[in-house]
Amino acid sequence: MNVSTHTRSALNTPPIWEKCPEPALLQHPLVHGTLTEASIKLGGIEESDPPEEREERRQTARRLWNEARALNRQLDRLQHIVFVEGPSEMGTAAQAATGALVPFFGAVIDWFHAVDNGSETPQHHAESDTAHSEAYGKLLQFLYAASDTTLPDIQDR
Repeated sequence: MNVSTHTRSALNTPPIWEKCPEPALLQHPLVHGTLTEASIKLGGIEESDPPEEREERRQTARRLWNEARALNRQLDRLQHIVFVEGPSEMGTAAQAATGALVPFFGAVIDWFHAVDNGSETPQHHAESDTAHSEAYGKLLQFLYAASDTTLPDIQDR
């Protein structure tokens, strides 16, 4: 069954095994990268910074976090297509990669609240780093699984 025929925006999308699902493969790194940028911006906020500089970094980080959330919502439809139409290894890796984003989003929003309330500690940065590492590892596993199932076999030399 080609699920993409049931989604108006994905009408006429070929089954995943016939063509590399480029949007799904690129969407995960976009979500992860944008959320990572938000975390980096938060990490650049120092207590000793002038208030206007702190506010600018905080607003930039918030914009990036909101952008990552919007990209993540788009990822839902693409993940459904990958999971239903794709090989099981790829679907399982895609689910794990998407699931690993949840704690990363949580760590970054907790950090935001701490910055907003003036209660930020080094632990917020450490928790964000840990969640980032976990999400990045799952992202790589997904990309490897996608590569293994969508690229033609290349003989070892």
